[in-house]
Amino acid sequence: MGAGNAVLKHPLAFKYFWRTFIAMLPPMGLFIGILIALIGIVPKWRSLAWVLLGAAFVISYFGRLIDLPKWALKISPFYWFQKVPVAHIDAAPVLWMVGIAVILIVIGFIGYNFRDYEN
Repeated sequence: MGAGNAVLKHPLAFKYFWRTFIAMLPPMGLFIGILIALIGIVPKWRSLAWVLLGAAFVISYFGRLIDLPKWALKISPFYWFQKVPVAHIDAAPVLWMVGIAVILIVIGFIGYNFRDYEN
């Protein structure tokens, strides 16, 4: 924000950066939930979370360049927030991502507790 505003004639207001930050919380929570679930259930597969994050990044930033179909673009959680801060945040994807993240976190904690009892 500071670097961008330093070179602009009309600096952008902080609220635009804040909206973008808030919009990225549900996808980040989803990936954290995936990581926690993998650590709790199958810890050897925890690197899969990084693969999924990388795939979502490639789909989001290069999907249109390589002409991916619309259904493939929608796989990435970042797709649903690409127009923020220009457009308002739609509540449905936020609720789905937060709900799935909470479920995955609970599954991860339960799996970790079961593994802890076995040792």
